[in-house]
Amino acid sequence: MDSADTAQAKAAARTLFRTRRRTMDPVARAAESAAIASAVLQRFQAAVGTAVDQATALDSPVLESLVLESPVPGRATGATEQSGTPGTIAAYIGLAPEPETGALLTGLTDLGYTVVVPVCEPAYRLSWVRWLPGVPVRKSVRGPVVEPLGVRLAHRDLRGLVAILVPGLAVDRLGNRLGQGGGYYDRFLAEAQARYPGVEIAGINFEHEWVPAGSFPAEPLDVPLPGVYTPSGYKQVESGSAPV
Repeated sequence: MDSADTAQAKAAARTLFRTRRRTMDPVARAAESAAIASAVLQRFQAAVGTAVDQATALDSPVLESLVLESPVPGRATGATEQSGTPGTIAAYIGLAPEPETGALLTGLTDLGYTVVVPVCEPAYRLSWVRWLPGVPVRKSVRGPVVEPLGVRLAHRDLRGLVAILVPGLAVDRLGNRLGQGGGYYDRFLAEAQARYPGVEIAGINFEHEWVPAGSFPAEPLDVPLPGVYTPSGYKQVESGSAPV
């Protein structure tokens, strides 16, 4: 399949999955969103418990203060976080018809995590702003997303990053992700994997969006995911196919 055919096939797949999202029953959508949040929170609540156990055994702190500094010219410097946080999670503000993430973001902050969400910047790059309940938001001028107002951080300044929760229209059994088409996350994930080796990366998708391999084409610059959270729990890519 040449590049033109691939682009056409991906555009058709995006139309299909967007239509499926829009036509979901609102009650079912809310229930699936809640189930996804529950699965993610169970995972990261367990991680908090493990960190506390390890710190107790070592009788020493295991986490440093987070110093978040603005990389954007003309922006203010971010505040220093208090020590004792279990880390930073890069998530996103999800609104219907996509999986809604409000309860998930609140739950992660309640567990003590520093949560940051993206802002679309020029040249298809992402910056990050700390999310807290009640943070003011506005519609992005560059993408179909809602963005928070606040100090913007480059990915290199996300100290203590432990996980990235990735939006997308679908993920297949090999970890290939179908995004919205802008390439924002593919650029970010490629850079983040190099800067933060070992960081957990997972998609957030409705059950019907976890699909068989080959359901949509993938390109060399598409960054695959190790797994995805769905309403029925965490799904790992097929054995032997996990991304490097």
